[in-house]
Amino acid sequence: MLALVPDGLVSVTAGGSHDCGLTPAGEAYCWGDGAWGQLGGGDTVRHAAPTRVAGNLHFTSLAGGERHTCGLTDARKLFCWGLDDHRQLGMDAGGNCYVLGLVYSNYLSPISCALVPQPVPGAFSAFVAIAAGYGTCGLTEEGEVLCFGLSPGVVSVSHGIRFASLSSDGNCGLTVDGLAYCWAQGSTTDEIRWFGTTLPVGNGQAFQSISANNGHQCGVLRQDGSVVCWGNNDLGQLGNGTTAFGPIPLPVKRPANP
Repeated sequence: MLALVPDGLVSVTAGGSHDCGLTPAGEAYCWGDGAWGQLGGGDTVRHAAPTRVAGNLHFTSLAGGERHTCGLTDARKLFCWGLDDHRQLGMDAGGNCYVLGLVYSNYLSPISCALVPQPVPGAFSAFVAIAAGYGTCGLTEEGEVLCFGLSPGVVSVSHGIRFASLSSDGNCGLTVDGLAYCWAQGSTTDEIRWFGTTLPVGNGQAFQSISANNGHQCGVLRQDGSVVCWGNNDLGQLGNGTTAFGPIPLPVKRPANP
């Protein structure tokens, strides 16, 4: 029997193997894989139906990462929960999840995680937008992008550039003029590659929006609404008719006329 969320959901976010959504009142519900506490309900089991995130918190937005989740409250306080193996939660999680150790071993190895929402301290208290993939990034009112989980500690990736929006995985952003920049790339090996700097994308092309996941990105161009993609393409995810890596944005191939 399908479990319905009271009052329905007004927004949803998709993580690596879990999803979360917000009710009109800002209550968070999550479902899917919960092995790392990314559902926020206090356990590490799978939930096939939406379950309420613990803590009686009210959020204005959620960001589903690969194996963690973050939420921004109406007071602009950031909370995160789930896997914290490379500090993507922005704090010492204070708890452990357990997974099988090396191949062919039968012992359980502890990995840092938070099973319920934990407040992120310090500079992460005035974000206007958040995004999560393998790491977590937030956009301030001043247009600065701060990230954690890319490298030890907090990283400002703006380098004097003022951003207006973030890609859903937090690895790229757009300026007010629609210029695209990226500073990291998710991978299919459960790691994140941080470039160490912020790189321009598209040779000055202006974008309406960009979306990114697992090492590839796509964007809608302002000029004509066409779609371009770049990055990993081993499974043809760039849509240009090849499986070759795309170092620069290339148009998605139009479907043949029926």
